[in-house]
Amino acid sequence: MKRMMLFWMLGLAACAGGAADRSAFRAAWTEEVISCPIGTPLAGYNANDVSVAKADDLMLCACGIDDGKNRVFILVFDLLGIDAFNIVSMRASVAKTLGVPEANVLLTCTHNHLG
Repeated sequence: MKRMMLFWMLGLAACAGGAADRSAFRAAWTEEVISCPIGTPLAGYNANDVSVAKADDLMLCACGIDDGKNRVFILVFDLLGIDAFNIVSMRASVAKTLGVPEANVLLTCTHNHLG
């Protein structure tokens, strides 16, 4: 499903009007496990609840798209949410490291318990 979404996004970007030279179009995708250790406090539960087991790893998926003129980076966290301070900090750090405007660094969270 993740790869299907990526190919859909890449196809849409490649076909978009006004795109730069299509031979310059490049994309990259990666993922990392970001699971916390067992015993970590849990968000969305009672104040003192901690994890006692792990059903699945929490993931960070990242996609970079370059049309030859602009580069955009999309970071998808398997988390309930990220606070404003960390959003600003991460966007600034990624933008500086990769040499793009902060507006070209997009973050989203997608965690749910429905599978």
